[in-house]
Amino acid sequence: MRLLPGTVYLFGFACAILGQSDHGAAGRTAADPEQPTKSKAVGAGLGSKNSQDGTTTETKQLYIHSAPGFRIVHPGQRIALVLDIDLKPRMHVYATGAGQYIPVQWTIEKTAAFRPQPPLYPPALQLYLKPIQETVPVYPSRFRVVQKITIGSDDQVRSGLNPEGDLLIAGNLQYQACDDRMCYFPQTTPIRWTFHYQGQHARHAADGHPN
Repeated sequence: MRLLPGTVYLFGFACAILGQSDHGAAGRTAADPEQPTKSKAVGAGLGSKNSQDGTTTETKQLYIHSAPGFRIVHPGQRIALVLDIDLKPRMHVYATGAGQYIPVQWTIEKTAAFRPQPPLYPPALQLYLKPIQETVPVYPSRFRVVQKITIGSDDQVRSGLNPEGDLLIAGNLQYQACDDRMCYFPQTTPIRWTFHYQGQHARHAADGHPN
C-alpha cells in the first residue's frame, strides 16, 4: 500500500458504530448515552470550570474551552467567539466531508440581537481506516473554531436582554468521537456566552457626552 504524506494511519483501528460493537467495557450502551450535567456558566458536560479567560467544559471524550467568558458589548460591535477543543487520549472527531460520520458542527441560535457568520474550522488531517479501506478527515488532538458575530442595533438588542441587562448568546457543539476501538454516540453539548450590554446612551454618558 502506498503511504500518503499528511495522512494519519491507524492500522489497528476498527470503527464500529456504538451498539454494533462487542467492546462493551470500552464503550457505552444504548441505555447509557452520555448525559451532560447542566452548568450555570457557559457550558454543560461532566464539569465546567470558570475563569477570567473563559470556561472549560469536560465531556466523556474531550474538553471545550470557550472564550471570552464575559465582557461588555455595544451596538454594532464585532466580536469573535472562540472554542478551543482538546481531545482526550486516543480520541478523534470527524471534520466536514467524513461521509457517514457526523462532523464537528458549531451552531448558534439566531436572534435579532446579533448576526453570526459561519464558523471557521481549521484544515483537517486525513485518517486511513484499514478495515473498511476509507480515508476520512478528522481532528485527532487539539483544534480551534472561531465564529464572528456582529451585535445588532440598540433597539434590536434591548428586546432580547435578560432582567440584568445581559445578552445571552446560546449555541451547541455537535460531534461524533471515536477511539482506536469504536465510535461513540453523537453528542450535542450546549455552549453559552453572557455579555453585559452597554447601549448607545450609556456609552455617551461614560465618554462625557450628552445623550
